[in-house]
Amino acid sequence: MDAFRDNMIDVVIADEVVIKSFSKTDNIIATGGLFARQSYSFIFPKNTDDDFIEKINGSLLEIHSDGTYDELYEKYFGD
Repeated sequence: MDAFRDNMIDVVIADEVVIKSFSKTDNIIATGGLFARQSYSFIFPKNTDDDFIEKINGSLLEIHSDGTYDELYEKYFGD
């Protein structure tokens, strides 16, 4: 982003969240759309307790179903 701000390059392709973040603070205009939507995962060591993983999965499902995930996403990454 420094090179973009300094007019050393004309275009930046990055994760949507990164582009939105810079466009809010650096007078940068984001254009175009998403190339591909991607999901992210949690990785645990092989010996992680199954009950712990189930609690994580259950919590993620709960925040998706009750709207909490959308609220947090909008708060930190929304327009």
